[in-house]
Amino acid sequence: MKTKMLFQYWIRHPLSSFFLVIQLILILVLTAVASSATFTALKYYTPFSDYYRSQGMFLELSGVHFDNDSICESSSELEKKLKNAKVLSCYSLHASLKGKSTVTFRSYDPDIIQRYRPELIQGNWFSSDLSDDNVIHAVVSGISVDVGDTIEAITPDKETIPIKVIGILDENTTIFGHTNGSRAYQSDYMQMYTDLSTETLTGTVILLNQAEILQAQKIYPSMSCPMSDVVLVKYDKNISEIDAVHNNVKLEKYCDILSAYYMTDLNDQFLRNIRPTLYFFLPMLIAAFVLMCVSAIYSNAIVTEEQMYSYAIFRLCGMNLRQCVCLNFSHVILDVCVAEVISIWIMKYRITGRSIMETTLYYNSSEMICCICVGIFYMLLSFIQPYITLHKQTIHNILIDHTGKEN
Repeated sequence: MKTKMLFQYWIRHPLSSFFLVIQLILILVLTAVASSATFTALKYYTPFSDYYRSQGMFLELSGVHFDNDSICESSSELEKKLKNAKVLSCYSLHASLKGKSTVTFRSYDPDIIQRYRPELIQGNWFSSDLSDDNVIHAVVSGISVDVGDTIEAITPDKETIPIKVIGILDENTTIFGHTNGSRAYQSDYMQMYTDLSTETLTGTVILLNQAEILQAQKIYPSMSCPMSDVVLVKYDKNISEIDAVHNNVKLEKYCDILSAYYMTDLNDQFLRNIRPTLYFFLPMLIAAFVLMCVSAIYSNAIVTEEQMYSYAIFRLCGMNLRQCVCLNFSHVILDVCVAEVISIWIMKYRITGRSIMETTLYYNSSEMICCICVGIFYMLLSFIQPYITLHKQTIHNILIDHTGKEN
């Protein structure tokens, strides 16, 4: 019965319901756009922000060779040559894949795996724990396989290495490091990523865990996976100038560097790039919040006033105050639900993928959570005013106000 009354109200008052829903859609879309722009700007910076804010170096290199001409296959090996420094690195497995001419075998330090996780369409990302069976796991793109399948990498010595597929990358995702032909030289932290959706020379991408590679080398001794591509070097906060210079000299000596940047320069560039975006979108977010507060209070005050006579009749028919407030609140819930559905459609099919201020907008779980929180907050604000108004008014006074009769 109460549900029927709610929908009857909604049908009989289409104008007020329409304007409430339109206001809510505008608020939710503004919230989603502003939050998406903010999250996008921070998404690729935050996982490695401690490195960007430190002294140190960002390197793009083709390899690391020590004095005995041995190659570096572990960040800890390079750290031993430095003073008061921490290293994160990518690696390239020297292997080919049967039937594929362009293949990138990109391996990561376990710490990189924990810090950044690209989007997958199937399967799982790497686990932090190593398996006891010495199996090498992979997350792949650009190859027709399913989760659970085994692919075979062939080393230059013709040794076959089985690799188990545990995940499939989303074709629109962004991975850490570069693929074949994807390196772009620019003084910005985004150069350490590759966007698979716009990459034309990617071919097949096989992502690996370097800890599993080192473990499997006991079984496959001819397997080589040297340090290459992106390397992040973070110096300790209180490092002396002498030690910092020593580290820079050692990096230049051992690393085959393609390009190098100071972390402080990259961080400054990030701040310069993000300020215009935040200055553009944060006022939108503030405007959406203010509009939501004003809308929740005044729009529902008007609706409550319009329905005051109906509530008095409901009270005379046996409905108590709590039930009247709940009926009013149910109307708000229905408005919010309709607005949430429409705003999701707008963001998913009309705004997602568009670029504003050189920032590509998305509508993922984080943006959805923001919109849901806005809807819940709107409902809470909408509940306060009707409750106060209905609690203060008596049935007698409401009937007098609307009929003009004392009896």
